[in-house]
Amino acid sequence: MHIETALVVKNGYYNDKITEYPSLYLQKDGALTLLRAFSAEDCGCSVISHNGNNSLWHAYIDLIYTDAEYLAFDFTADYVLKIPAGIYKDVSGNLIGQQLVSVKGADIVNDRNEFTRFGKIYEQFRDYLLTFRKMPFFGYFISAFDNVNNYVFGILNIKIIKPVG
Repeated sequence: MHIETALVVKNGYYNDKITEYPSLYLQKDGALTLLRAFSAEDCGCSVISHNGNNSLWHAYIDLIYTDAEYLAFDFTADYVLKIPAGIYKDVSGNLIGQQLVSVKGADIVNDRNEFTRFGKIYEQFRDYLLTFRKMPFFGYFISAFDNVNNYVFGILNIKIIKPVG
């Protein structure tokens, strides 16, 4: 699920120093109930620009749910997304403190995908490569590996993921 916020940012600031990740709360009758605290593996904090306007970026959060969690999700409820301090930088480059963002369930974009058969094999191989992440310069290697494979898969029209539908 994707949540786009009105929070104007310069960029996302994920790194090894981040100890807390976004949390999603249900808001009902003025009270907040924690639904889920996310980890680095099941959320992503990025930025999005509209109409190619590179001077205005908004915080954009991807929340990854299992199928069972998705089926139990109430898209009619009101939610509050807690964005911890240090996840984003403001337009001046300063770290932004903790933010609470109100979100209507109907405004959350659902993007359910699953791996194709080839995608599962490729992901297992990529997970194997990630076991070597402690090696110097490995980040450059895996980034180049992903870029080359995405380019080749695009040319050959090989799908890694497909929408659930």
